Amino acid sequence: MMQSFDLIVLGGGPGGYAAAIRAARRGSRVALIEQDKVGGVCLNRGCIPTKALLHASALYQHAKNGAETGVLCDNLRFDYQKAAARKDKIVDRLRGGVAALLKGAGVTVIPARGELVSPHEVRAQGEVYTAPSIILATGSRPAALPLPGADLPGILNSDGLLSLTAAPASVTIVGAGVIGMEFATLFSQLDIPVTVLEALPQALAGFDPDTVAAVTRSMQRQNAKIITGARVQGFERKDQAVSTAYLVNGQEKTVLSELVLIATGRKPNTRDIGLETAGVRVDAAGYIPTDEQMRTNVKGIYAIGDITGKQQLAHVATAQGLTAADALAGKPAAMRYDAVPVCVYTSPEIAAIGLTEEQARGRGMKARTGVFPVSANGRSMIHGQSLGTAKILSEAATGELLGAHLAGPGVTELIAGISLAMRAEATDEELASAIFPHPSVSEIILEAAHDLEGLSVHKLY
Repeated sequence: MMQSFDLIVLGGGPGGYAAAIRAARRGSRVALIEQDKVGGVCLNRGCIPTKALLHASALYQHAKNGAETGVLCDNLRFDYQKAAARKDKIVDRLRGGVAALLKGAGVTVIPARGELVSPHEVRAQGEVYTAPSIILATGSRPAALPLPGADLPGILNSDGLLSLTAAPASVTIVGAGVIGMEFATLFSQLDIPVTVLEALPQALAGFDPDTVAAVTRSMQRQNAKIITGARVQGFERKDQAVSTAYLVNGQEKTVLSELVLIATGRKPNTRDIGLETAGVRVDAAGYIPTDEQMRTNVKGIYAIGDITGKQQLAHVATAQGLTAADALAGKPAAMRYDAVPVCVYTSPEIAAIGLTEEQARGRGMKARTGVFPVSANGRSMIHGQSLGTAKILSEAATGELLGAHLAGPGVTELIAGISLAMRAEATDEELASAIFPHPSVSEIILEAAHDLEGLSVHKLY
């Protein structure tokens, strides 16, 4: 017999499993269909394993430079195999936690590949499951690079790189987006030669140039090479290495490395899941358009996460999943994308939210900008960090907070406060009147808010 549920969720990533649990806790009978492992790319092959390795490499770098603080580490070395094993242990534990949460909420997990066969039916493992509502959460995959030699041994995507159990002797990274720059940070902190090739004029395109400059200066101090305006032409095997050919300023150059990481973006997993059969509309790039409640053009079918073409971030997928589940329950729910924090776990870290100065100008807004350097912050100095900045943008006439752009130690934890302030529609005056703890890195935000009026006490004018 055909099994019936109130809701079927296709995909068990951070958006899918959150939607399934939320709906189940509201009393719905929910089936979650996942062909791989619950937790999705973020938990298994993305956010979590990458940050585990970055934590290990940062510890190594701190120990290496600890003599000034009185921490002396003789015969210091890094065991990549142990770091990789710890990374896997963390992933396994968290994945087990997700499975326990699903079980505890009463969600039926079906370990299979699912495909729509009608607007209310999904086929998996030869069985057909039906529900009046379906949430599509099939995620994305690394984009392939259509260049000569891109399929040669030694050329990996992020999935392949995270499966390594030994450190490479050298790495070339194609693409200076978030993924590329985080891996560049990992290897440069391990004193492994890294060359990053980026076709655009700036690494981390779309981020505030001042915050990006702090990261690139830091990486260059660790002998990483970041080459912008570089268009990769192809790859060749040379003995045990890969030669990457690229054009920069009209000149063809090559770089030799043991491994090459292709980090040029991701593509939505919307092919071969029955969208055409169910009548779900996709755009030219393969993304599924939705409204603010995550509804597609087909009644009863919702889409969340990377397949929506919004922001490919785990926390956005989770928010979309909760929004869809709440909307299904008749609760007031609507997605907003104007105050989504974006974090880059480089050294220093970058955290951003809202508009950049360039974007504000492009919208014809009259924005004020307050800036404060990390080098003038006591807690940052204690951490041994002098590179970075805090930048606050507000609308000149109303004081509405338009954006914040931070580079410095631990700023990925601080941006949540700005997110709350923007969500609550706080003004720059209200932000500047708050009392921040001392000594703390968070004071760079307060000083930048004071600088909007030219009144920062700890800044020379």
